Amino acid sequence: YGNLKDNPYFNVKAPHGAAVFEDWNHDYAPVKNYLTNALKFWLQEYKVDGFRMDLSHGLCGPNCNSRSANINYYYNNGVKAVAKDAYFILEHWEGMEERGGYVNNGMMCWENTNNNYMQLAMGWLKDGDALNEANKDGYVSYTSSHDEQRPFWKAKKYGNGSIATNEATRLGRIAATVGMCAMLNGPQMFYMFDEIGYDYSFCSNATGTAGDKDKPAYGEPTTGCYDLDPKPIPEVKGWYTNANRMKQYQKLGQLIQLRTKLAPSVFAGNPTSSDLASGKQLRSIIYGSGNSRIFIIANFGTTAKSFTLPTGNNWYDYLAGSPSQLAAGKSISLAAGDIKAYTATKYALPDVPNAYTFVGIEDVEAEEMAKSSIYPSITSDFVKIDAEEAISDVQVVALSGAMYSPKYTEEGVVDVTSLEEGLYLLVVRFQ
Repeated sequence: YGNLKDNPYFNVKAPHGAAVFEDWNHDYAPVKNYLTNALKFWLQEYKVDGFRMDLSHGLCGPNCNSRSANINYYYNNGVKAVAKDAYFILEHWEGMEERGGYVNNGMMCWENTNNNYMQLAMGWLKDGDALNEANKDGYVSYTSSHDEQRPFWKAKKYGNGSIATNEATRLGRIAATVGMCAMLNGPQMFYMFDEIGYDYSFCSNATGTAGDKDKPAYGEPTTGCYDLDPKPIPEVKGWYTNANRMKQYQKLGQLIQLRTKLAPSVFAGNPTSSDLASGKQLRSIIYGSGNSRIFIIANFGTTAKSFTLPTGNNWYDYLAGSPSQLAAGKSISLAAGDIKAYTATKYALPDVPNAYTFVGIEDVEAEEMAKSSIYPSITSDFVKIDAEEAISDVQVVALSGAMYSPKYTEEGVVDVTSLEEGLYLLVVRFQ
């Protein structure tokens, strides 16, 4: 590439405020063609659902005057040109242009609401805990992310009163905190294991020991924070049979199924009303009208608090699976940290498991693993399985999730000639 300073592909000095190494020069035609073709390739070859563009405010040339034009070019020519419904999510923090223009064009923008949900998990009801900014179309808000501290670690360390000292009390807030995120308007996201109240620090190591920092600021050295270390694994900890965690997991699953399976058309519309402002103990949102109305309410305080059911129709207590109606205007006491969903139409409560057991790789002796091998990994006709144990079943799983049951011999020869070209996982079970 020659002298980097004379290289047209890169900006040696980033022209924006979030520099991480040298930036690509997105005003240079070969760079623009390269990224456009890469976007098309992943959509056409691997059928991905879309992209989340990290540091999208860095899609600049030697200056950022053409950043907005570059972003729209990549979206229109690299994404919509081949997959008009694919996601294109921007982590766009520098407000040098209005993000709404990207949203109006069909993109989505990152909306950091981690602090909001941490405050609610801790039960302090202050310091930017409003959920209004999370409740809008086109903005991906979230409880936590790969860059953020975990709300329930924060609650364990800094929670209000018994939230910090009593595990059952603290974990009893999972469905309210994560569930309210899942029920708000627009695209919502929660990070892996938030649904069971993951409460090890972002700065912890594999044993769960945290460094001497809660969370380094952006660009700050991470000395004292094991942010890149492996973290404790919930399956190994037995969390998926922990009653406190799994009761909340079950409730959260039932809330999500109300939105995605039972009444998707109701949630597809904008909320009829919402009460999500900072400092409020009770937060609520209503979708739909008439017999389609759905009312969600959560208590983020540390004491029980009463509310009255909205007028206009009678209600069913969805999470209670109650067969009888409750009258509009009825006063109900909501326990601290709890969430309720009331529906004008009765829905059967889905069956969501309240426990899972796992046989993990830590249960398999290394020498046993070495007794089998599968080859070749790139083939158009046959795969050979060499193993001391007898094979009981072979399945092939495509990256799309499609599953196939190929023919195989007692000698472990698997016929994959009927599969289309692509990437697959081979799942082998032994007797």
